[in-house]
Amino acid sequence: FYINYFLCIFCFTDIKIFLLYNKFNRLCLEASIAQSVRTATCNQDNESQKFWWITDHQLMSVKLKLCLGVPLKKDQAMVTLYPCNQKSELQWWECRNESFLAIQGEDLFFSPGNEEHDNILLRKELSAKNKWSIYGAIDVLCSQGYEETFTLLGNAFGAPCVFPFKYRQQWWAGCTAAGRADGWLWCATTADYDTDQRYGFCPSRDKDSTWTTDLSTNVHYQINSDSALTWHQARKSCQQQNAELLSITDIHEQTYLKGRAVKQTLELTEGTDSALWIGLNRLDLSSGWEWIGGSPFQYLNWAPGSPSPESGNLCAVLNPEIEAKWQNWECDQKLGYICKKRNFTLIPSGDPGPVTCPGWVPYLGHCYRIFRDSKGWEGALTSCQKERSHLASVQSLEEHSFMVSQLGYKVFSLFPSLEPTDKLWIGLNDRKVQMYFEWSDGTSVTYTKWHLGEPSTTNNRPEDCVLIKGQNGYWADHVCEKKAGYVCKRKATSQIAGEKEITAEGCKKSKYGWRRYGNYCYFIGHVPATFSEANTTCEGEEGYLATDLGKNLCFHLHLYDVFYRYEQAYLTSLVGLRPEKYFWLGLSEVQDKGTLSWANGEAVSFTHWDAGMPGSWTTGACAFCYGKGQQQFTALCLGSHHPELNLQLALQLANQTTHTKFTPQQSGWNSKEKSVPCCFCRSKIRKKSWFEARDFCRQIGGDLVTISTKEEIPLLTQAIRLVFDVSVWLGIFSLNPDEGFAWSDGSPVSILIFH
Repeated sequence: FYINYFLCIFCFTDIKIFLLYNKFNRLCLEASIAQSVRTATCNQDNESQKFWWITDHQLMSVKLKLCLGVPLKKDQAMVTLYPCNQKSELQWWECRNESFLAIQGEDLFFSPGNEEHDNILLRKELSAKNKWSIYGAIDVLCSQGYEETFTLLGNAFGAPCVFPFKYRQQWWAGCTAAGRADGWLWCATTADYDTDQRYGFCPSRDKDSTWTTDLSTNVHYQINSDSALTWHQARKSCQQQNAELLSITDIHEQTYLKGRAVKQTLELTEGTDSALWIGLNRLDLSSGWEWIGGSPFQYLNWAPGSPSPESGNLCAVLNPEIEAKWQNWECDQKLGYICKKRNFTLIPSGDPGPVTCPGWVPYLGHCYRIFRDSKGWEGALTSCQKERSHLASVQSLEEHSFMVSQLGYKVFSLFPSLEPTDKLWIGLNDRKVQMYFEWSDGTSVTYTKWHLGEPSTTNNRPEDCVLIKGQNGYWADHVCEKKAGYVCKRKATSQIAGEKEITAEGCKKSKYGWRRYGNYCYFIGHVPATFSEANTTCEGEEGYLATDLGKNLCFHLHLYDVFYRYEQAYLTSLVGLRPEKYFWLGLSEVQDKGTLSWANGEAVSFTHWDAGMPGSWTTGACAFCYGKGQQQFTALCLGSHHPELNLQLALQLANQTTHTKFTPQQSGWNSKEKSVPCCFCRSKIRKKSWFEARDFCRQIGGDLVTISTKEEIPLLTQAIRLVFDVSVWLGIFSLNPDEGFAWSDGSPVSILIFH
C-alpha cells in the first residue's frame, strides 16, 4: 500500500524549528528528497532546510517527515533520510563541544562534502569544517533541543506526543483534528496509532473546557487525575498551557479545591483514588518550603506527620483520601496533577526616588530601623507603634535583600563560618488564624522566604510569630514570648527634590551617580551595551564590571564569603526593581576555555546558575542573560574609589587562606600530596540514590565529589577504577527547574565539567 505524508500546523506550543548552518562553508543543510542530504544557500522560507528534534536524539525533516540517519556506523557513511524509528541507533545523534554533531557513541561526525552539492557524510575528521550552528541566531547547535509535549485526557495517562505518528495510513508530524467532529487537536503517544490506539489531546495556551473557574476570584483550575507524570513533567504540562502547578495561598482556595465541581456535578477531588501533584516544593536545598511560580507560602494544610523528614521527599501532593491535605513525596513518582491559571500579572511599582528618613534607613518610599533591645513579639510591635511605625513587612526579594544588607543585620566577623547573632522579629504571624500567616500592618502577603525546615508545624507549643535569622536572613516561626530584637518600618514623610542620581560620600563624583556599599562604590549604566563596551565604560570610570549579582538576575551568581553574601543582597536591592531586565557581569570565559574568571582578576568563589546553565555550549561566553530578540544589555559597574578598599581586600584574602583543611588519614580516602582538600571516598557497600549518597558522605565528614580544576579529574578517575560499578554519583545537581547546576558542597560550578 502507499503511505501519504501530512504535516499539521503546530498551534499548541512553540515548536523549535530551525536551519542547520555550516560555519565553514556558510551554507545550510537541505533535504529536498530522502536520498539527498546536502548543503545549499540558506533560505529561511525553504521547507527543505527546516529541521527539528522529535526526540532528544532524533532530527526530523519538516518537509519530508523523515529522520536523519546512516546505513551503518562507519567512516564515509552517507547521511540520508529514513522513516523515523526511535529504536534505531542509526538515527541517534548527539552534540559534541557545542558545534559538532556525531552519531551517538561514536567519534563519527556530521560533515559536509567538498563541494556545495555533495552529500553529507560521517567522518572521523574533527575540524572546523564540521562545525554547525543554528542559522540566524546566536544559539549553538543543541540549544534548541527536544521538549516533550504532554497530552491531556485521552487514554495514554498524559504521555507525551510521538511525532511523526501514523493514523489512517498517513504520517502526521503534529497535532491534528482529523477524525474528530469537535475540532479538538490530538496526537498519538506511540508511532503507530492504527495499531496501538493510544492518544491524548494536545495542550492549548487558551482556556478551554478542561478548566473550571472560581467565579469569586476568576482563577482557573485544571485537574488531571487520569495522568501519571512526575512532578517536573506535570509542571511542564501546566506551563505548556500558559499555567503553573497549583499554589494554594488561603483557606478559601483550599475549600474550593476540596469541594467545587470540575464538570457540573463531579467534584475536583471526589472519585480520585491517588494523590495529585501541586506546586509546593523544597527543591532549593538551602531554604524552606515554597510554591513554584513565586506565590507566597503563607497558608499551611499539611497532613498529620507531614512534611516527613526524608531528604528526597522534596515535592508535595494534595491527597483527596485525607481531606485534600498535603504530603511530601519523592518528585519522580508518577501521579496526576492540578494546574492553575490566572488572568493577570503583577507589575512592580518601581523606585519612587530618594526620601528622607532622619535616623532611619530609606528604601522605596519607606524608612527602616533595627532595634536590638530584646522583647517578645507583642512588646516589639508596641515599641514600633510608639515610633509611629510597625513591625516590618517584606513584600519582595528586593526588599528582603535590602533588609539583610543595609540595616546592619550582620555584624561582620573575621570568621565566616559563624552565623549572625541577630534574630529579629518581623510582622508576619498566624495569631489570628492558625497556619495562615498575615502581616501585622495589614498589607497583603506577596513574598515569603522560609529558613530550612520552616515553617514548623509542632503541636507542642504554638509558634505563631516570625523572625529572621541566619546568614541569609531567612524566616522562622517561633513562640511569640521569645526575647529578640526587631525591625520597624514606616512610610517616609518627605521626598528629596531634584535628580534621583546622588553620589554617595566617599565615591567618585561623576554623571553616573555612584552609590556606596561597604568599601565599594557602584553605578548602574542605563545605556544598552555589549560586554566589551560595558567593561570599557567601567574601566573609564576607574572601575570594573561587577563581580557579584543577586538571585533575580540572569546568571544568579553569589559568593558565599561572609562579605560577598551581603554585597549580593545589596546589589539585588539596587537593581531588582529597575526596568532593565538584564545586566552584564564581569564574569567570562574569554581567557581560558573551561575556566571562568572575573574582570578584575579575582577567583570565582561560588556560583548559582540560572536554569540550564552552565552548558557545554557556553564556550567563550560572558556572564549575561538574554530574552527573545535581545542581544545588548545594561551594564552594572563596580568601582574601588573608597580609601578603605585595602582593608576590604586584606580581610578577603585572610578569609580565603584560613579555611580549615581536611587531612585524609582515614582508610578509603584518596588525595594528591600538597593539594587543597579535595578527597574522594569509595563506597562498595550498596547502591544508593543521590540523596542517600550525599547523606552518607556527609555523615563521614565529606560530601559528594566536586570537580573544580582539570588536575582533579585523574584523581577522580583513579578512585572510580577501584569500585565495581562504572557509574557513580557526583555532587552536581539541578533540582530546581528555575535554577541551574550547583555542587552539593557549595563549590563554584565551572564550565569545565561540561567539556
